[in-house]
Amino acid sequence: MELAKREYHTIKGMLLSLLLAVLMAYVIHSINTAFDSQPEKAIQLIAMIFVIAIAIPIFTHFVRYKNSIEPPQFGYATEYKIGDYESNYEEAIRAGWSLDALLPRDYRLDYPEQSWEADYPSWIYYATRKKPPGAKINYVIQLQSDPAPDGAEEIMKRDGVSVYV
Repeated sequence: MELAKREYHTIKGMLLSLLLAVLMAYVIHSINTAFDSQPEKAIQLIAMIFVIAIAIPIFTHFVRYKNSIEPPQFGYATEYKIGDYESNYEEAIRAGWSLDALLPRDYRLDYPEQSWEADYPSWIYYATRKKPPGAKINYVIQLQSDPAPDGAEEIMKRDGVSVYV
């Protein structure tokens, strides 16, 4: 099932690219024929190419990254006590596997509308920042040797690191 979803998204992307290539070939052909008979139409077609060339990247930016421009609430809901993004980055990133304990496998395919900010570096960055006022901590990542947080349940442990919810 997972493979079928990946193939669907890949095929969809390939078809969109093919459609854009055919559209651009048609527009270029139209410009070449229009220059001979109607120069003003050729100028309109060039303007249309310019608008398309500007609009496509803007459109794909908002479609592709719309989840990333929302506030990084998932990171702020995490207390990350392994290393630090600024001073001990390597130790913090080594425990980045802990994100796998919190998110469903292939969550990006199953939940494309979620704004989980869920690549390791981004998540760790916001998890190690000062929390905004009123932020509720739902997840704790810490050394196994540290005492468990009050009322938290350990859902995974590995390599000396525990993940609590």
